Amino acid sequence: MRARSAAACVMLALSGGCGLGDGSLEEVDPASIPAKVSYAQHIQPRMEYYCVACHNPHGSLGNAGGWDFSSYLLVRAAYQTISEAAFTRRVMPPGGARKLTAQDIAIFRRWKSLGFPDKP
Repeated sequence: MRARSAAACVMLALSGGCGLGDGSLEEVDPASIPAKVSYAQHIQPRMEYYCVACHNPHGSLGNAGGWDFSSYLLVRAAYQTISEAAFTRRVMPPGGARKLTAQDIAIFRRWKSLGFPDKP
């Protein structure tokens, strides 16, 4: 896990500044958002790509900011904080790291609106 987390940090740092996190939610085709969003299939891969490299007890930066997003229960409990930092204020991931796309944000919001399902 540690090697994968370090690799994800490097990938995020190298992919920054490309504008792929741009776009507005209004531009997302509602039909492109899965009707049934689950943690395992849709949310966990995005958390691992964007967040877990730094926000876990074994990450290359330690448990950045004291947040651990390495499990369903931890992500669900921190959803509001994640939403504020990554969706609204857009300060996470930090620096030049690739930001979540409008499509990603729409999927997270659908997950919440469905009551945070763990399984499809």
